[in-house]
Amino acid sequence: MSPTFEQDLYRFIEAHLQARLRDLNVDSIDVTRDLNMIDTGVLDSMGFIELVADIEDTFDVEVDLEAYRPEELSLVSGLMRCVMDGAVEGVDGTD
Repeated sequence: MSPTFEQDLYRFIEAHLQARLRDLNVDSIDVTRDLNMIDTGVLDSMGFIELVADIEDTFDVEVDLEAYRPEELSLVSGLMRCVMDGAVEGVDGTD
């Protein structure tokens, strides 16, 4: 997976979460790769599914949420790993 894809993915997630924080009038949470999106209240389950759907549409990937534990997926880094693993499978033809 190219560093550019990883950077683009992070920027996309970061922008999505920052917009959500603005909607919530919250400025005390920094968006980092270690951010737990659910525990901090930045996203609820529906917001998480919407983010995943936006990622799939934007990056033309399929995200297999069942392959990961919820605790992993609630972190920005865990969601990124899930997306990048799915993108690699699609490129390799092993999908």
